[in-house]
Amino acid sequence: MAGLTLNPGEQDVSRIVQVVRQLCEGKNNAVVEATLTANATSTTVTAPTCSPTSAILPSAVTAHAANDIPLMNFTPDYGQFVITHANNARVDRTFNFVVLG
Repeated sequence: MAGLTLNPGEQDVSRIVQVVRQLCEGKNNAVVEATLTANATSTTVTAPTCSPTSAILPSAVTAHAANDIPLMNFTPDYGQFVITHANNARVDRTFNFVVLG
């Protein structure tokens, strides 16, 4: 990706803003990835943008994860959320979570 680098000590504010906009275009920091804890009924996920009123939207990354979505409950808090989920030994229940609000 040409043009997406800055020289150390860059002083041109417009150039810095241009590079930041290019790097962040179409992206936000509302997505976190996490894997459910095996042999447990809950998993705590660090999510810097989370608050007690946030909506947590799961998207399964693995097939086993897709099976767990109907069984999950979310408790959002400041900087994290807790997922209550089924207790099993699978270690591949990975999700992307969108945290809104």
